[in-house]
Amino acid sequence: MSHVTDHLLVGARDADNVTLGAAEHAAVVDILTSTSKDGAVVARVGSGFVPSLASAARSLGRALWFVPRDETDETLARVAEATGAETSLVETTRADADGTAEVAGHHLRVTGHRSRTAAPAPIAGIGMITSGSTGEPRYVLRDWDSLLLEASTVASALRLPGPRASIICAAPLSHAYGFVMGYLGALVTGSRLLVIPQTMTGHRIAHLATQWSAEALVAVPAQYARMRRDAGEPLPEKVLRVCVSAGSDLTPTVRAAFSRSFGRVIVNHYGTTTSGSIARTDGEQPPDCVGVPYPGVKVTKGADGEIIVASPWSAADDAGERTGDLGHFEEEQLHLDGRLADQVNIHGRKTTRARIESVIVSCPGVSDAAVDVVRTEDGDGWVVAYVAAESEDVVTAVTAGCRRDLPAFAQPKRIVVVPGIPRTERGKLRRDRLPPLT
Repeated sequence: MSHVTDHLLVGARDADNVTLGAAEHAAVVDILTSTSKDGAVVARVGSGFVPSLASAARSLGRALWFVPRDETDETLARVAEATGAETSLVETTRADADGTAEVAGHHLRVTGHRSRTAAPAPIAGIGMITSGSTGEPRYVLRDWDSLLLEASTVASALRLPGPRASIICAAPLSHAYGFVMGYLGALVTGSRLLVIPQTMTGHRIAHLATQWSAEALVAVPAQYARMRRDAGEPLPEKVLRVCVSAGSDLTPTVRAAFSRSFGRVIVNHYGTTTSGSIARTDGEQPPDCVGVPYPGVKVTKGADGEIIVASPWSAADDAGERTGDLGHFEEEQLHLDGRLADQVNIHGRKTTRARIESVIVSCPGVSDAAVDVVRTEDGDGWVVAYVAAESEDVVTAVTAGCRRDLPAFAQPKRIVVVPGIPRTERGKLRRDRLPPLT
């Protein structure tokens, strides 16, 4: 059985479900069954409620859409409208008199929402929202058979631990990466699942991994960066033998420092919400390399260089799913060249933000970077680089590195040093929160 302590969710495999404690799980099931019998449900929750909501929705044959806990009421209503959900569930720290389930001091509350549009009968599965390649929200509903097939394939390829072993998941379970790799990874392998707060210190993560003899860690680059900064005693031999990262680029600095501190190589996992898991690295690779496709996954390139994916768990037809990512193969290894929408076109010459950023983060003293293009009134443009560093002295190194490794049109005309690059909990850039230029 499982329990919740200090916001640490310890989920033990119980029959076919990775569950919370029996009382918490039963309360969540009661709430879900009290809503309409076959309508879709949208839930704005954190990781604590995901396992029970998912297992309850699966057993009841319901479509369940997850919305990250930090999204607004307006976003929740928009998702419910777009998906035809009849009921909304919201995580809150305030207990209502009726209709709530509690997990670690947080409560699940039902808020009625009847869609104004007639919704088709949804399939039983899990739905998530992605911005895709256009920045516009796209709603992806996956059935359970495809999700479990994906999780089984990934778990086997990454050699995730089996029964009676432990997996630590620091990635949010309400997102595709954390849901498949963490929740479903534990489900299909029979492992114990420990879901920890994303703000947990690196020292604490290492301590828990040793305490629970956890063999795998599912996290995002920011958490690995935190661990290497807080590095303490070396890890025992079998602890965290599999370390997986996804959600954003893993910089060479973080990868190398983590390897030196803990003697572990981080596996770079590549996937999208629409296509599912696509590829993974095996051993040390260049920062733009995402390795070889998972078994059964076919990766091709479109005429414009866009990566197109067909897999046993994707709903796409034989033509495949467009990912919005640019890429190429080198010796059967897939390398990413940036986003199709992130191409930089200056004076008719093209590159990608990702290429410029990879050069910048390889410079000494740089922990993270983001680039943008400033357009003038006559349509001309130039590159500005936001660089996360502790000192303005880094500008000299960045300037020299860009002059050495980038063509003149792609070299930043202005370098802005900032304490950190604003990113989402998955590590994706929040471009709207970059400081304005003066």
